[in-house]
Amino acid sequence: MAAPDYMKMAVKIVFQGNDELVEALLPDQLENIRVIADNCLKLADATEKEFTDIIHMIHKLLEACKNAKGSYVEEP
Repeated sequence: MAAPDYMKMAVKIVFQGNDELVEALLPDQLENIRVIADNCLKLADATEKEFTDIIHMIHKLLEACKNAKGSYVEEP
């Protein structure tokens, strides 16, 4: 199941009005949502790191191209 499914189930559990059912089932649903959220956070952090690494590589490549262009341009 995905986070929206767990959220729907959590809302259904809460609105049933049965306190025993809420105490029995809601913690598991919330734990499932927390696990998914933690996984999403880890993936987002990894994506950000990869993106930052690529930006740095592009910056170095542009600097190298700029320096190389300066070496090959003939001045009048």
